[in-house]
Amino acid sequence: MNLSNDFDIINYKSQYPNIYFKSNIDIIKHYLNTNYNITSTKSDNKSINIINNNIIDIFSDNNIINNNIIDNNIINNNIIDNNIIDKYIIHHKIGGGTTKYVYDLINKYKCILIERKNNMILKKGDILLVQHLYGTDITIDDLLNINKDIKIIITIHDWYWLINDINKLYNMEIEVHNRYLNENIIINDKIIQLFKKSYKIIHPTRFTYEIFEKYIDMKNHIIIPHNDYLLDISNNSIYEYKQKYIKKIRDNIINIGNLNGFGECKGSNYIMKLYDKYNEKKYKDNIIKFHIVDRNISYNELEYFDIINDKNINGLLQLNKWGETWCYSLTKALYTNLPILYTNIGAFKYRINESNHYICLYEKEIETDILYEKFEKFLDYIIENNDKYEDKIIKKPTIIYNDFYNDLLK
Repeated sequence: MNLSNDFDIINYKSQYPNIYFKSNIDIIKHYLNTNYNITSTKSDNKSINIINNNIIDIFSDNNIINNNIIDNNIINNNIIDNNIIDKYIIHHKIGGGTTKYVYDLINKYKCILIERKNNMILKKGDILLVQHLYGTDITIDDLLNINKDIKIIITIHDWYWLINDINKLYNMEIEVHNRYLNENIIINDKIIQLFKKSYKIIHPTRFTYEIFEKYIDMKNHIIIPHNDYLLDISNNSIYEYKQKYIKKIRDNIINIGNLNGFGECKGSNYIMKLYDKYNEKKYKDNIIKFHIVDRNISYNELEYFDIINDKNINGLLQLNKWGETWCYSLTKALYTNLPILYTNIGAFKYRINESNHYICLYEKEIETDILYEKFEKFLDYIIENNDKYEDKIIKKPTIIYNDFYNDLLK
């Protein structure tokens, strides 16, 4: 097994963005695995000299690769280095909070994204974080076969793991958002085995924790809020509002924002009922105007606060049909201190203190006939408090990374 002395690491890693932030040694391992189709084998003692400003000597002594797990001693300048811990995340980009969670970790901690099992070259002490297996060729059996010295961490987002039919781990279905409402829930034995094998199972709020504890042993399950914008929270993660704010009504137009994804799980049915009845229509001498993402406005996450300011948003909607496991758009909404009309289900129940500033529509995942009544109560509150606050520009905050992640992935 020979590697040319003019091997260019910089050029090679530019061809594989998922390994860009890896160490030189791991980039070399990736090259060998990709180009030499390494399988379970025992190599001869050989040294590979690679010129890239510095010479890296790798002596493969009893180098054993088994089930895509590599356990080796790397000698660099004749010093054994067992302290390099690589951090991998299994993920296929599907958008929304699932992807935001992953890319926040990648940007902060230089984690390596994995979609294909032949890139899953792990060694003792490495960390492997898993949210879901959609869009990858990695199976639950692959995870169960991983060496016990690899630290597996599973983050609960939506209800990917709350199933008995193992084939549903690999297919995106709408029920991933509402499985918790099913009767007679059974969790597949392989999922239970994987959870037991894992170092930690992370729940962002008590919502998912309390659902799972009905069905499985929770001894390695913990509640850790997602890395997100800083909010004043109490010990139980409920937002304790310290300030209220309402933008002044301009030109007799009340602007209502629905600045999260538009779909069934996000309450599109409720939103369109309100839109059809009130949009561009007068209510107590004011015209109501809706700003709905993916319907009459578009934006990316970075533009959230620009829309609040530019559109002079007076109140926000968080009308989920089914419970969210976290909800980054809720964090932004809370950060603005603007009034919110919301459904008190899922994570919202654990993250919002009900008050006259935050008006609850429904307490359960069942629609009733109070939609219009509550919305008009919401509008009345905005109108009645129109002159109480000085106008201000709401600035984008900074993401705060939880100490748990800092300690684990630093």
